[in-house]
Amino acid sequence: MHDRSKILLMTFTEAFSTTLVGRGIFFYTVWALGFSGAANLWLALVYGTAYVIGAFVSHRLAKTLGEKTIMAVTALSQLALHLVLVWHFEPITLFAAYVVLGLMSGMRWPVVESYLSAGLTPKQTSKALGRFNLCWAVPLPLALALTGPIVKLLGTGLFLIPALVNLTSLLLTVRMKSRPTHLPADHPARPDSKELTKLSSLLWASRWLLMNSYASAWILASLLPIILLKIGMAEMAAPAFASILDFVRLLAFILMIYWPGWHGRPSVLLLTVVAMPVGFFMVLLAGNLALVLVGQIVFGMSCGLVYYAAIYYAMVVQNASVDAGGKHEAIIGLGFSMGPLAGLVGVGLAGVLANQTTGMLLGMSPLFLAATFGALAALKPLAQPRLHSKN
Repeated sequence: MHDRSKILLMTFTEAFSTTLVGRGIFFYTVWALGFSGAANLWLALVYGTAYVIGAFVSHRLAKTLGEKTIMAVTALSQLALHLVLVWHFEPITLFAAYVVLGLMSGMRWPVVESYLSAGLTPKQTSKALGRFNLCWAVPLPLALALTGPIVKLLGTGLFLIPALVNLTSLLLTVRMKSRPTHLPADHPARPDSKELTKLSSLLWASRWLLMNSYASAWILASLLPIILLKIGMAEMAAPAFASILDFVRLLAFILMIYWPGWHGRPSVLLLTVVAMPVGFFMVLLAGNLALVLVGQIVFGMSCGLVYYAAIYYAMVVQNASVDAGGKHEAIIGLGFSMGPLAGLVGVGLAGVLANQTTGMLLGMSPLFLAATFGALAALKPLAQPRLHSKN
C-alpha cells in the first residue's frame, strides 16, 4: 500500500476515534461524572493548550527524529493513554491524560498532512487535500452520533475503540518511508513570487478565521450537551443532533472539491466573516431546537469553507512542509485553548451580571472582533490594485 493510501486510511480511522474522545467525551463527562459546562470548558482548555505546544514543536522534532518516528511515538503514546482511561476513568486521570493526548495529537497531524501533500503540484495538492478532508470529515458525525449507543453498551470501553485504532496506525507506520519527498523549490509548477504574495494574504486571512472557527466550535462542543439538555432533548439523541454541524461541514468540503473556482478568491473568506458569528450565536443563545438546527447549518458551512482554504493555502505557500502543517495545527490548537478560555470568561461574567446571554456575548465578542479585523487586514492588500486601477 502506498504511503498516501496509508495516510488516508489512518486519517479516516483516527478521525472517528478522535471524535469519540475529543467531542463525545463532553457528553460522557456530563452523564458519568456530572461535569458542568465550566468543567467541560476547563478540560477543553487543557487539551487545546497541550495541542498548541505539540503542533509548534512538530517541525523541529521531525527534522531531528524523522517524520516516521513521530508517527510511531504518537500512536504508541495515545494507545497507552486510552487503555489507562478504560481502566481508571476519574477526573484527575482524565485531565492528566488529556494533557498528553493533546500534545501527541498536535505533534501528529502536521506530519500526516506533510506525508499527504509532499511532492505534489498546487492542482494535485487541492485534490489530495480534498480526499484528506473527506477522510476526516465523514467519520466525525458518525462517531458523534454513535457516542450515546457506544457509551450505553461499553461505558469506559468508549476508549477501547481509539486504542485499537492507535494499534492499527502503529502497524501501518512500520513500512512507511522515513521522510516524505517534497517538490523542488524551483519546480515550474510552483507559484511565482507575485502569486505567492497573493496566496500569502489569503493564507493569513484564512488562519485568523480558522482560529476563530475552532475556538467557537470547541465552545459549542463543550456546551451543547448542556444546551440540548435544557431544551428537553433526550440524552441518547443529543450527540446525533449535535453532529449536524459536522455533516454540513462535510457538504462544504464536497462543494469545494468540485468547484475549484474558490482558489484565490477573497469573497469566500469574506462570506464567512459574517456567517460564522451569526451561526455561532444562534446555537449558543437559542431557546429552541429550530434555532439550534439553523445555527449549526450556518456555522458548519462557514467552518468547512475556512478549513479547506486554510490548509490549501498553507500547503501551497510552504510546499507541504511539516512546518506548514505545524502552523496550521497550532492555529487550530490556539482555537482549542482560546475558545474555552473565552467561554469561561463568559460564564464568569454571566454569574456576575446575573444574565447568561449578556455574559456570553461579552466573553465571546472579542474573539470574533479580532478574527474579523485580522482577516480584513490580511485581505486589504488584494483590494489595493483594484483601487489604483480606477484612478
